[in-house]
Amino acid sequence: MIVAKGITRSDQLKGKKIGISRFGSSTDTAVRLFLAKFALNADKDVVLVQAGEQANRFAALAAGTIDATIVGVPLDITAQKQGFSVLADLAQQQIPYPQAIVETTDRLIREEPQLVKNYLKGLIAGIHYGITHPEPTKAILDKYVKIKNPEFLSATYQDYVQITDPKAYPNIEGIRVALEEVAKRSPGAKGKKPEEFVNLRFLHELDKEGFFRDLYGK
Repeated sequence: MIVAKGITRSDQLKGKKIGISRFGSSTDTAVRLFLAKFALNADKDVVLVQAGEQANRFAALAAGTIDATIVGVPLDITAQKQGFSVLADLAQQQIPYPQAIVETTDRLIREEPQLVKNYLKGLIAGIHYGITHPEPTKAILDKYVKIKNPEFLSATYQDYVQITDPKAYPNIEGIRVALEEVAKRSPGAKGKKPEEFVNLRFLHELDKEGFFRDLYGK
């Protein structure tokens, strides 16, 4: 959460304009959860402004048309160098929320279970490589994400390590929190449980087969 100059506390966001990408987006939900933690109501205490992607939101902050917004690494570093402050790192706020989701259909699980399992094995092996091989992983980021600045590259990698579960298990509590937040705006989400959207079968099988032990050791 980067903020305009002069804002140093969460309570100072009251009455301010906060930029999100669009209503119903992950930035919208993240802002609402963050504000709720500090007893602020997103619908009453602040003005949420749909400002598009993070580059546009940062430009709006720099122009003074909004007072705060959420950006990812490494744009937060750019913001600080331009005199703006990071009010909070949401990843460190202990707000459970699903950071990334792998989805498929019941039909594919039913008809191609080995394909699904092999995909997860590849995904988890990739996560393992990223966590245990920092320098080669930074080189991969440099090549495909085009992050040339060493400081930005290091910050991006550290952020990846911080928010990534080595076993790729879904954050059940985070999904519950997300559903509760969505239910406030979408009646269809009311009463839904995280377990209705999660299938742990393949991860449990990999755990039982020793896949994670073979990757990470005891």
